[in-house]
Amino acid sequence: MKASPDHPMEIAPGILIEGIEGPAPVQVEGSIDGKRFYFRARFNAWSLSIHETATGEYQTWPDDDFWRHEEFYGESGYDASHMPDEDVLAAIIKAAGEYRSQTASAAKE
Repeated sequence: MKASPDHPMEIAPGILIEGIEGPAPVQVEGSIDGKRFYFRARFNAWSLSIHETATGEYQTWPDDDFWRHEEFYGESGYDASHMPDEDVLAAIIKAAGEYRSQTASAAKE
């Protein structure tokens, strides 16, 4: 099954993607624990942004209430622009873990 906004694919518990677009940049939208996320990989880095209250496509999100994680990727200036799908999924799962850890810690304070 190919993922789409109407038929998202669960890549890990609580993590749904609506497809992988790319290359240059590689982009993915979906949800993590019911919150919208946007993944983007371009040049030598990737980032994942999660919005606490947004709905719909990334371009329509309000400019506040973001959580963001970013990392460098690869060895040349363009490796992230052509990330293989398996690396994209692994990056999304990794960032989701960071988000869950940070938000759980903040909730305890």
